[in-house]
Amino acid sequence: MQQTAWTFLAQTRSWLPGPISGINWFAPDDSSTAVRAPFYSSITKISAAFGGRDGQEPAAGVSYAVDADAYHMSMDSAFWVYQLVANLAYGERYRDAYPLIQDKINELQGTFFKETAEVDAEATKLYATDPAAAVAYLTNYSVTTADQLVVDWRNFWMFLFSRFRDGFTTVLSDTPRCTPGQKKGCTSRLVPDCQETGYSAEWYARVLAEGQNAEHYAAPTNVEGSHAEWKMKRMDKKRK
Repeated sequence: MQQTAWTFLAQTRSWLPGPISGINWFAPDDSSTAVRAPFYSSITKISAAFGGRDGQEPAAGVSYAVDADAYHMSMDSAFWVYQLVANLAYGERYRDAYPLIQDKINELQGTFFKETAEVDAEATKLYATDPAAAVAYLTNYSVTTADQLVVDWRNFWMFLFSRFRDGFTTVLSDTPRCTPGQKKGCTSRLVPDCQETGYSAEWYARVLAEGQNAEHYAAPTNVEGSHAEWKMKRMDKKRK
């Protein structure tokens, strides 16, 4: 939908003891660009990065939450870090950034699936003799995992930002950095390979072929030329 505040998937497993059976896979912001953190349903505390001092109702928030809200940004807030990643996938960079975001989501989500299977087994053993210890174990896992996820997602945003900046896609060059005494086939410092970005004629044709788009839109007559002109204005920091 157009502006998602948060999404979650409630996973229930009837074969496990009550405190272990439920996991809320939660993520703030847009569903398609968010990796969901596992919060067991019985935990007694959440990650400060995912908390809110205000809450949905007066005095319903938590005192240990990160000091941030919808108008005051924090790089330690899950909401804001997820916003940073999502916003790099909007507009003209969608085609470049979105596949990388999906790959990273699959990587992290796959790790969580493996971890929670192991956590289920360990918590079940604890629950047999000490239910309170099992809940404490699940709480610790949920909090530390969510805390680390915000760090990992922030680092991933830095990777994306360095890759997609100034209107280019910037990657490491194949030319290596010189070692002491080396003079040829290398550079004194790492030189980035800056690739042009923008939409191709094929992209416009595909969009026009969908639905009723052709009735409302027209592709530029000179796609490559018009894009080159636009790109030069952008590189010179000039706008119409």
